[in-house]
Amino acid sequence: MQTHNELYQAAMRIVQTRRQTARVKAEDTRQMVLAAVPGLAQAEEAFRQAGIHAALVGARGGDTKPALDHLRICKEQCNLLLRNSGRSPDCMEPKYICSICCDTGIAEGKTCACVHKLMRKLRREEIEASSSLSICKFDTLDLRYYPNKPDPMTGCNIRQHMKLLLEDLQEYAATFDHDSINLLLIGNAGLGKTHAALAVAGSVLERGYDVIYLSSPEFFSQLENAHFTSGNNADESALMAAACEADLLILDDLGTEMLSAYTISAFYTLLNTRMSARRPTIFTSNIMDGTILEKRYTEKIASRLAGSCEQFVFLGDDIRHIKAQEP
Repeated sequence: MQTHNELYQAAMRIVQTRRQTARVKAEDTRQMVLAAVPGLAQAEEAFRQAGIHAALVGARGGDTKPALDHLRICKEQCNLLLRNSGRSPDCMEPKYICSICCDTGIAEGKTCACVHKLMRKLRREEIEASSSLSICKFDTLDLRYYPNKPDPMTGCNIRQHMKLLLEDLQEYAATFDHDSINLLLIGNAGLGKTHAALAVAGSVLERGYDVIYLSSPEFFSQLENAHFTSGNNADESALMAAACEADLLILDDLGTEMLSAYTISAFYTLLNTRMSARRPTIFTSNIMDGTILEKRYTEKIASRLAGSCEQFVFLGDDIRHIKAQEP
């Protein structure tokens, strides 16, 4: 899991590699074209000398018009030779992937949009690699798998309840910003909580925000291992920083991690830091009883979760079991 800065550096390395590749290919092409077009090498040298002369005249404060006219004529001669050989005048220029920044990563003094696009791509790949599902879309959440019957506990129609719930989550993703609220997706296993959370992630990523997906047991295990086993405080700090700084954090399967005093402390730090910075978090959990959350994580943490999160209760039967029985 990379921090935002690490993600930026990785994207910039890709952009810079693209630029170097384009320049090397352009130079290879140039050498081939110079060898294939008679007189082009001499015309290019004349153009280069004309450019030097024009610059010197300008530096001395002289009249640059004759020098610039001569420079233009030399350039036209190069272009004419290329056209007569059936080639485009820009055939020897580097072919950059991004025409805005020419694969420098900077446009008008700011990070180019191509870098942000690459960062979203890298984050998406990271999420897909660390989750049990690829980033999903809302239209892949099939309401047919939710029973069209009343829920025995609440009495509401399960399919209609889930239809409204998923519409609300889709609206949350479509309007997400730094003022969005925290969400707690709860319900029994196999009801699509992770699927829905990843659908939100995909939509929010596409809108240009930084999203991190974490499996709760894996994340806290990595943190604890870095703290006690590897003795690498830098690794521990980097992991926590990445989780704290994301525009949207998805902490999946809360309640399945191995508990320890360290885990509880780390969870409180994560929760408190993100709440203080007003950075939204989506939690998913199979724990539906608030008293169990309190016993597991302490009253302070349970209270902060309950007070900061809007709950989305998933109803129905285990979809994985239903799909396994399909012909």
